[in-house]
Amino acid sequence: MVFINKLLQNNLIKNSFILIIGNILAGFLGYLFHLLISRKLSIQDYGEVQALTSLLNILAVPTGALYFFIIKHASEFFANNDNLANYKFYKWLNTNILIVILSLSAVFLFLAPLIREYLHLQNYTNLLIIWLVIILGLLVVIQKGILTGCQNFRNLNQNNILNAVMKLIIGVLLVYFFTNPSSALLGFLGGALFSYFFLIIVIGRINHGVKEQLKNNESANHLFDKQKIINEIKKYILPILLFSFLITMLNSFDMLMVKNIVNENLAGIYGAFNILSKIIFWASSSVVLVILPMACAENSKQKTLSKKTLLYANSLIFLICLGGLLIYLLWPQLIIGLLFGSRYLAMANMLWAFALMALALSLLSLEANLAYARYDFKISYILLTTLILEIICVYFFSQNLLTIALSIAAVQFVGYVLSLLYNLKSVKKYQFVQNPELELLN
Repeated sequence: MVFINKLLQNNLIKNSFILIIGNILAGFLGYLFHLLISRKLSIQDYGEVQALTSLLNILAVPTGALYFFIIKHASEFFANNDNLANYKFYKWLNTNILIVILSLSAVFLFLAPLIREYLHLQNYTNLLIIWLVIILGLLVVIQKGILTGCQNFRNLNQNNILNAVMKLIIGVLLVYFFTNPSSALLGFLGGALFSYFFLIIVIGRINHGVKEQLKNNESANHLFDKQKIINEIKKYILPILLFSFLITMLNSFDMLMVKNIVNENLAGIYGAFNILSKIIFWASSSVVLVILPMACAENSKQKTLSKKTLLYANSLIFLICLGGLLIYLLWPQLIIGLLFGSRYLAMANMLWAFALMALALSLLSLEANLAYARYDFKISYILLTTLILEIICVYFFSQNLLTIALSIAAVQFVGYVLSLLYNLKSVKKYQFVQNPELELLN
């Protein structure tokens, strides 16, 4: 009992537990969404929804890059108890986000015809819906990044759950009335719109006290330096974009490749199994989301995370993923039958391989984020190599869904091992730079 209480007092364990519970609930609502629309849509239409969802994740790379950047700085301000700096940072981000949205929209208009042809889409309607979700995501990620940096996981949980509720209600109702992929995608748009207004209210309440502080002392000291932030953006924007792009591609590009190279029926089945893989990944990624601001905060103090914290993080990921693997190995037909119906049962015995994909991606994501916390973008070389190998394997081992899943898992495990070895070497070098006297003592 004492041991359990001690574990729950650990910030990593406690915050991971909060996020895991929230992600499980939000995930359940998300899978209920997929369960209901997959039974109403044809397998081909459901495959299109899954492909467009993967496209959404890839087009959201700038959003992800912005998220990483905000977490890095919000964590540092939070570590120094500087709420005023976070408030100034938040205001500055909201003032400048319009330039980003206009620039990215111009790029999207140029790429839209190519995307439509690659995915064999009949019109631009679904691409327009996807882009509206991206724009809202850019606005929402400012609030989410500040909350994550401040380790406010309770409000993040509330947002994730309520977002899933709105997506479920809007998407399912529209699909049952109109029975097309656009209806399902409008559920994503409704959820994103709700998140924007919900988080505006949350941040407004948090910033109320800071505004009062400013009224009383407009010249109060804070760590936010606009010019320093701008200089850092100029220096790191491309490395952060590349890092975010590679993480997103490793998470989503397999679905787009499968949609392109196999028939629509197999793509729909792969999409369903991919969702079940993401159930495990999203649960384990809670650990990564908790440890990233912790690692950034430690880095701002010229420190690294303790071995004990890293052991806890890896143990939690293995516990979640291996538990999922066991369930998928023992009861694949029951799970697929309940969630997606009898049309998807023909290949149920392959489901365990998708759990392996989730484990490999979770471990690789952890190591990549630990490198990012040090602003060590050499990790991107490993991520890029992993992605290239993954693309090659999918195209050469596309005989069936099992070989595709196993080849992706194998490549990502290789990427994880390389990232782990790189981080171990880099942390030793980093510790020596910060404490050269330790090396002399040895």
